[in-house]
Amino acid sequence: MLNVLLVSLVVGSCTQGGGPPESAISDEGDVTYEQLVERITREQREAASKWFPEDPPEEVHVVRIVEQDEWVPAQIDCIAEAGFEVEDAGQGGGIRVVGETPSSQRDSLNRAVFECRYKYPTDPRRGDLLKGDDARTLFRHLRDTVTPCVEGLGYVVDAPPSEDLWISKYLDSANEWDPYEGASGSEEGLSRVYEECPNVPEGLFPSLPEPSN
Repeated sequence: MLNVLLVSLVVGSCTQGGGPPESAISDEGDVTYEQLVERITREQREAASKWFPEDPPEEVHVVRIVEQDEWVPAQIDCIAEAGFEVEDAGQGGGIRVVGETPSSQRDSLNRAVFECRYKYPTDPRRGDLLKGDDARTLFRHLRDTVTPCVEGLGYVVDAPPSEDLWISKYLDSANEWDPYEGASGSEEGLSRVYEECPNVPEGLFPSLPEPSN
């Protein structure tokens, strides 16, 4: 369990480290690939001082911003180059360490995980807080598409709150209602639910721009 926590502290999505950034997708307009790299680099500096306050790692060069479905394989390969083995943890796209890591190597593991996260990051806008119609689209997807999908797999889903209540809690980074919660007791079951019932509707987030060079 300790090894999984070590990885999740560094690799977790943007919403696992204290809530999404204040900026919203709808406010950004069109951005270039290079602007996204600049943003990732800024976020990396902040994260380095947070996770390694006494000895922050050197700045990591972004090799490539990857699509969501590329992130886990990219992390597995990158971390393997540092001498550690991780695997797909399922449950929406996490990774976990295979086997036990000696205490003498845990700092090296964390630094490898940190470095690989920023060598092969995903589009940082996917961690931003949705607003307005985008937030309503997300709620309706969870209510009207995800809920019957999860129920069709045999899990019980609690009745959803009103749309306005859910959005108000969401904008405060609070989890008012989660249609996946009924499957959370089984790692295998939760992974299957995330795979068969995607939590984000297609087209909600902007496409990743191409590099200019």
